[in-house]
Amino acid sequence: MNVKIGIDIGLSATKMAITGNDEVIRFACFENCSSKNEIEQNLTSLLKTQKIKIKDVCEIAVTGVGSSFADDILNIKTQKVDEFYAMAKGACYFSKLKKFTALSMGTGTAIVFVNGDEITHLGGSGVGGGTLMGLSKLLLDIDSFDELISLSKTGDLSKIDIFLDNKNKNNNCKLPQDLIASNFGKVAKSQDLKERDIAIGIVNMVFQTIGRVSALATKSVDTSEIVAIGNLSKTPQAQQILKQIGNTYGVNFNFYKNTQYAVALGSII
Repeated sequence: MNVKIGIDIGLSATKMAITGNDEVIRFACFENCSSKNEIEQNLTSLLKTQKIKIKDVCEIAVTGVGSSFADDILNIKTQKVDEFYAMAKGACYFSKLKKFTALSMGTGTAIVFVNGDEITHLGGSGVGGGTLMGLSKLLLDIDSFDELISLSKTGDLSKIDIFLDNKNKNNNCKLPQDLIASNFGKVAKSQDLKERDIAIGIVNMVFQTIGRVSALATKSVDTSEIVAIGNLSKTPQAQQILKQIGNTYGVNFNFYKNTQYAVALGSII
C-alpha cells in the first residue's frame, strides 16, 4: 500500500491526513503540537494505531506556518507544499467545485480564488480563532474555546451591538434593518451586562468580520461560491452568521464534513 501523509502545522494545532492508494484512511488533530519531536511522537502513535509500517510510507508533505523546520519527519525527507495551494486542493476535494473562493478559518483568516487549476491569493485578515480566544481571555478570563461558544449561546446581542433599526427610526435605509451598525456599540450605555452577553458579542464580531471580508473578496472575482475550511468552519455559530452574511451580500457559503483537515489533505492530492 502506498501511504501518503499530509501535515498542516499551524499556530495552535497540527492536523494530519493519511491516505493509502489515494483513499483517505485517517484524519487527526493534535493541539499544542508544533515541534518536530512532538509531531514525530504523535505520528508514530497514529501509524501504529492504523497498523501502518514506516516502510509503506512513500511521501510526507508538510505545509502551514510551522512547516519551515520540518525538512524530514521520521527520517523521511518531506515535500514542502505552499499553504495556499494546499487550501485550494483540499477545498476542491471536499466541495467538488471548479470555481470558488476558499476561506480558511483558523487562528487567522486566508482567502484564495480557485478557477480550475488557477489559484489566486485574494487576501486575508488577522481576525480569526486567535482573536476569539484573545478577547475571551481579556474580557471574560476564559481560555477554552468550547466554554466560550457554549456561554455565547444564551447571550443577548441586543445589549452589546447597535443594529441599523436602532439608528434609522424613519426607516429610510434600504439595507436590512437587522444588520450591525456597530459591534459593541451599546456596551457603554448597557445596564446589567452578563458574561454570556459579552461572549456572544465577541463571537458575533469575529465571525461577521470574517464573513464580510470573504464576501467582499468573492464579489471581486467571477464566482459567488465560498467554501469554508479550517477549525472554525465546523462551529454552528460560524455557519449561522456566515449564511446571514451570504444572504446580505449575494454569495453562498458552503460547509462540508471534515474540512478542518482540508489543508493537510490538500498537501498530498
